[in-house]
Amino acid sequence: METVLSIVAVVTGICFVVWLAVAILRFVDRLTVGKPLTSEERERQHREFEARLTCPQWDQLTSHFGCDIPQSLRKLYADIDCLRREPFYVIPPDADDESEHHFVARFEPADLATVRLACLPSGRTSFPFASDDFGNYYYVDLAEQGLSVNYVDHDGGDVSRVADQLDTFLSWKTYSDARRPT
Repeated sequence: METVLSIVAVVTGICFVVWLAVAILRFVDRLTVGKPLTSEERERQHREFEARLTCPQWDQLTSHFGCDIPQSLRKLYADIDCLRREPFYVIPPDADDESEHHFVARFEPADLATVRLACLPSGRTSFPFASDDFGNYYYVDLAEQGLSVNYVDHDGGDVSRVADQLDTFLSWKTYSDARRPT
């Protein structure tokens, strides 16, 4: 009987310690991260993002970068259906397997807020037009003639060339998670 009581006491003690640890971690999360968003707050944030996405601030960007915004970028932001597209993969024509496909979670609004939030390599004319799920950006250098598309991994700062021109990147076949190339 004494052994059973000892086992129950040990198990109860372990459960209490685990419960206490979880409670402390949740409390710390509340203090550091804040409370979870309500559905109304998420909806408001979505509406604000949509408004920014569909209303490019070309004058702001022209003033900030000190150069004209290329027509191919203006054309992209004029295609609202393309901007609102669900996450997708871009297939370069020379890709041998899926590991060489590029994931685009969303297009980014054409405004200064996007430019300021993006972790891009130094360069005054880098404009982030899309991102993946991990905070990495696809960007173009507005000072370049062809608007080559580059991808920057914010963890290591690695930059890789994706396409020689924005129009080329946007013309490549794509697919969603349903695996249907378009």
